[in-house]
Amino acid sequence: MKEIRDLASPLHKFNDNENEKALGVLLADLANALNSCWSLREFAAIGCLVSVNDLKRFDAERGRAIEAIPRAIFACDIVVQDYFKGKTIAAMIDRITKPERAIGIAKEYLASS
Repeated sequence: MKEIRDLASPLHKFNDNENEKALGVLLADLANALNSCWSLREFAAIGCLVSVNDLKRFDAERGRAIEAIPRAIFACDIVVQDYFKGKTIAAMIDRITKPERAIGIAKEYLASS
């Protein structure tokens, strides 16, 4: 969607009213491709919510210092392992500052669970 608004992108031609129908066709084709990948278990969007208040209470009760973002990555990893059982995967993490640190901590959580 960002590329459609980007003047330098070849997809920018879909940004005006004249190409509204063509944009609809493009997005429908994309949705169909994603649905096919989803049904074949070749693609998934996986996310996790961590209640910060519950996590703080858990940490206080057990003398731990678990961080919310690595805990979310940990949960997503478990879902991914189950969903893509036996497959090699590539994952993308979006909107996390310094994801390498959070991933490293999540790996520690996985190793100790």
